[in-house]
Amino acid sequence: MNAPVLQTILDTIVPLFVIIFVGWWLAGRKLEARPIAELAVGLAAPALIFVLFYRMQWETSQWAELVGGTAFIMAVTLAVSWWSLRRLFKEPHRGLMMPVVFWNSGNMGLSIVRLAFGEQALPAGAVVFVTVATAQAVLGTAIAKGRGGFGEVLKMPLVHACVLGLACSLWELRLPSMAMEPIEMVADMAIPLMLINLGMALRNLPITAVGDAMVCVVLRSVVGFGAAVLFVHLFDVEGLSRQVLIVSSVLPPAVISVLFAQRYDAAPRTVASAIVLGTLLSVVTIPLVLTWVL
Repeated sequence: MNAPVLQTILDTIVPLFVIIFVGWWLAGRKLEARPIAELAVGLAAPALIFVLFYRMQWETSQWAELVGGTAFIMAVTLAVSWWSLRRLFKEPHRGLMMPVVFWNSGNMGLSIVRLAFGEQALPAGAVVFVTVATAQAVLGTAIAKGRGGFGEVLKMPLVHACVLGLACSLWELRLPSMAMEPIEMVADMAIPLMLINLGMALRNLPITAVGDAMVCVVLRSVVGFGAAVLFVHLFDVEGLSRQVLIVSSVLPPAVISVLFAQRYDAAPRTVASAIVLGTLLSVVTIPLVLTWVL
């Protein structure tokens, strides 16, 4: 590994986990996590998505590569996890498919994309983020409970922000500075808040059923990586889209998966353990993948 690549990896990983540790430390100081989570997910993240899409000037092919690649990775991991988990475990473990299929495209995904590939890569990370979040809103209930939840998508601030940002971009609508400036200021809070929220969540999640959780973590990283590599080769995806898809494919499970698991009693402790273990192991997996794509 040459020195510039090593420096890029360190510059990507160290700031990320420093802020996650701050969240972990704050949770130990008995700071309430719920208001921070609501502020991050309900306000700051939608503001960031709106700003990124508002400024976006992309070709249709780039959208197709990112949305299609993200959907392909989720579809492959869903199929493999459904087949594998039914054979590995005697009892139904429907909840364990969630940490395999849905990755942390917000808290960690946006941060890693920005730190590793620069500010210009954030729109690509945003497309992946919205695609994963929308899919989880639609499929999360179906996986955890066995029934659809399409109506939840219409309630998501992230989707509202995406649609409004795209509309402004496509129709070249420009907001006055007095309106855009506060939105951008709120958007600047999004990534630090999401990382702090992740750290607080990790401290509060229990670690049990380590063996089952590790199966989910391995499936998440190995199958996700394989699906991403297959997609970029099949469709000849190059450049930034290729880098973002491959790095995204090995990100740890999404924290929100535990909420679905808890609500529908779908192995919540094992799902929580998979999130914690996956995030800890990402200290190793993410640098390895960055070494390959940089």
